[in-house]
Amino acid sequence: MEVEDFRKILRLEADRIMSTRGLDSREQINNGFCGEFARSVSDTVRTRFSNQYLVWSREDDTLTVTKNSYGAQSLVNGSHIWLEFNDLHFDAECVEGVSDPSDLPIFQRNEIDPAEL
Repeated sequence: MEVEDFRKILRLEADRIMSTRGLDSREQINNGFCGEFARSVSDTVRTRFSNQYLVWSREDDTLTVTKNSYGAQSLVNGSHIWLEFNDLHFDAECVEGVSDPSDLPIFQRNEIDPAEL
């Protein structure tokens, strides 16, 4: 899977969630639906590209990172979940990806450094 394939999936899933949840922007996905978005993207990736892109497993109600070339990261307090692919970090607002997760718009907007959480 190429990065552009992944970006297309992100765009489609963001649009689908906005439509089904009656949201007006991708920013709104990051305000309560980021977990749904991450799971939806991961399901689509697995369906299209097989389990080669393993995402995460649940253990004791915590999100555990299982990395291959695709993975998910979660803040300690569970307030935001974002995706990582080919060393880039993505969420519903940032479908192009950034190399440093602190550059994701949600963290910029809230002046949070995810490394300090």
